[in-house]
Amino acid sequence: MKNVLITGGSRGIGAELVEAFAKQGYGVYFFYKSSDAKARELSERTGATGIKCDVSKEEDVKKSFEALNNG
Repeated sequence: MKNVLITGGSRGIGAELVEAFAKQGYGVYFFYKSSDAKARELSERTGATGIKCDVSKEEDVKKSFEALNNG
């Protein structure tokens, strides 16, 4: 299976990309900053995995990739 990681995936264009890739059969992971409820709903609807991450903070990004690699 192919995987894709989308940043800003809980709203707008990012959420549309999550839905489109999920429909194509990809394993979808998406980063989101603060929209917990929207991220949870999108994950439930598409099967994608939402990861809370502020991509402007290097430490957040490192921790998120560590979680992806260990999960």
